[in-house]
Amino acid sequence: MKPGIGMQMEQSQRLRMTPELRQAIGLLQLNTQELSTYVQEQLLVNPVLETASDSEGDWSEQVEKIIDIAHGAAYEQGDRGYAGEDDDSASHFESYTISSTTLKDSLMQQLSMSALSSHDMQVAQYIIESLDDSGYLKTNTALIARGFGISLDHVEEILGIVQSFEPVGIAARDLAECLIIQLKALGKYNEYYERLINEFLEDVAANRLPAIAKELGIPLKDVQKMSDCIKSLEPKPGRQFAGRDETRYIIPDLFLEIVDGELTVTLNQTGIPQLRISSYYEKLLRKSKNDEELAHYLKGKMDAALWLIRSLEQRNNTVVSVASAIVNHQQGFFLRGDEYMKPLTLKRIAEETGVHESTVSRTVNGKYLQTGSGIYELKSFFKSGLPKAGDDESVASDSVRRRIRDIIAGEDSASPHSDQYISEVLNREGIAISRRTVAKYRDELGIQSSSKRRRY
Repeated sequence: MKPGIGMQMEQSQRLRMTPELRQAIGLLQLNTQELSTYVQEQLLVNPVLETASDSEGDWSEQVEKIIDIAHGAAYEQGDRGYAGEDDDSASHFESYTISSTTLKDSLMQQLSMSALSSHDMQVAQYIIESLDDSGYLKTNTALIARGFGISLDHVEEILGIVQSFEPVGIAARDLAECLIIQLKALGKYNEYYERLINEFLEDVAANRLPAIAKELGIPLKDVQKMSDCIKSLEPKPGRQFAGRDETRYIIPDLFLEIVDGELTVTLNQTGIPQLRISSYYEKLLRKSKNDEELAHYLKGKMDAALWLIRSLEQRNNTVVSVASAIVNHQQGFFLRGDEYMKPLTLKRIAEETGVHESTVSRTVNGKYLQTGSGIYELKSFFKSGLPKAGDDESVASDSVRRRIRDIIAGEDSASPHSDQYISEVLNREGIAISRRTVAKYRDELGIQSSSKRRRY
């Protein structure tokens, strides 16, 4: 065969992402606050768009319901059952906010009330600024002494003053010192605690208490009490302030209400103007037949405005449809509480709503549903599950975790249940689960192994 150059026709299919399609997908991903901002921007760049009449309400008013979710689980408060009325104070903005005081702010405030000299005050301020988020001092005291031209003993004195501040255990250089500071504040520190912390801390963590009792020459029950006391202390005194300077607020995208005995989802339109085409520009377009350039400009703006209005309507319908399908599937959770949460997948909701899984994913991401018992992110209702014997449906993994916690809560502390035993109990209850999965869920619950749970 001789090499050569030739031409050949080939047919193929490709999906082109048009600007309009990209806009529609983008709108679906926006939450209420982002959508409000986007609509306001479009009103500025497209003169053909205007807001609808205020006859049905002031669409430009500020959103009143702002929910604080600084902590990962702050919106999952109390009994999650839907029944019950909201407290009147819930409508006030202040009831949803937390203090923005940081660890260093708190310590500086306490320092300002001390009787230190101005120079010593600077040393103390430097110590406070050198603390990490957990409240530990990460700077060598010898370096501080050289930097400020004072003795090491003087630095230790100033450090002791800072360590007397709240929260107790602050400004320690390691875990042992942190625990000792707290024990001294409780008036419990003695030679046995000193040895327990400095020599047997790993044994305490592993619950090897008989070995410690033998080494210390004291009764096992006394070691158990000391171990309990140490485990009740705070190993990271500064973490109670963590995230306070990163307070985030959200505006719920949807509301869940009971209407005529039915759970009903409605869209939060507060703060989002209703759009329409300006009648002035409609007339101007009809009169611009003799001005080709003007007609072309107005036609482009008119098409963009119409597409945006249709896309917004489609976006809202999709969000409500997906949220309603989720609520319908999780009715037990909303009406009766946590234990009635069911397994749910994106595929299941996609099939029920007639959209693609990726559309469901975009819809639920970053969107929040406000209920009578709190506010929840839509994607939090998608839970994995385990097969249940003699039943077509599976049981949500969260429900299994709660059952594991309940089984452990009812055990004899002197002879705690093993993971294998818990697995057997759950299998007898019709939940197919292995010992390894029990161990995984137990770890996720922050519960120690049976050997470490045993009490003497």
